[in-house]
Amino acid sequence: QSRGISELTPMLPLGAQMRRYTEAVIAAAETAADYSAVLQMQGSADTEASPVTPMDVIELEKRMLTVLPEGGTLNQVKAEQPTTTYAEFKRQILGETGRCLNMPINVTLGDSSDYNYASGRLDYQVYRKSTNIEQADAEEVVLDVTFERWLSEAILITGYLPLKARNTEAIDWQWMWDGNEHVDPQKEANAQDTRLKNGSTNLAQEYSKIGKDWKTETTKWINEVKFIAAGLGITPADYLKLTSQKPQPVSNAKDDEDES
Repeated sequence: QSRGISELTPMLPLGAQMRRYTEAVIAAAETAADYSAVLQMQGSADTEASPVTPMDVIELEKRMLTVLPEGGTLNQVKAEQPTTTYAEFKRQILGETGRCLNMPINVTLGDSSDYNYASGRLDYQVYRKSTNIEQADAEEVVLDVTFERWLSEAILITGYLPLKARNTEAIDWQWMWDGNEHVDPQKEANAQDTRLKNGSTNLAQEYSKIGKDWKTETTKWINEVKFIAAGLGITPADYLKLTSQKPQPVSNAKDDEDES
């Protein structure tokens, strides 16, 4: 893309091929449907001896009983074009179109009926990593540059930003992207609990996976514990002992809009 060539360029001829193949399959089916039947004559096509002229057209009535000329056989036209391979052909073409984006075929098709749980996750991992790289590039090339330019203008407005914001070198920011939902939230929750206990991860990393800020979510959790404990007439520490709660993400579900 730096050279002005889209990463979708490899898929352009594939779309044309799939369109041509689709049109060929439809044309074959329409051709077979246009002819009700073909009268095949045995022996010589002698027009004087046979009452049927070659390439002649005969109108047929529905549910009628007819008698064929001597030596004639009535056959229905069949679509000899390989229509049985049409579904597999489209699947392979669509799979190739998604490869330029590292997109697995079940995402391209919007159909995971042929996948099991492990296969679906395994194929999706490459696509997720590719998406994360694209997001990182967007942050570096577009978002960070836009924010820095906005900040340079905003600090010129008296009282628009806090005083500490005037020191641009001390400002740290982070872009939050939508997280990826897990197919099995219970398995992911157990895995998160294990990683947090053995120290291989932290709240910031786990919350960032689901597109949330760990400071904001932890503050919400602390406020909820204080509110519930006050309603029960006990201390927050006693409430935590009763529930064995601790702040960690368990799903990518939407937060309730009611913050009260």
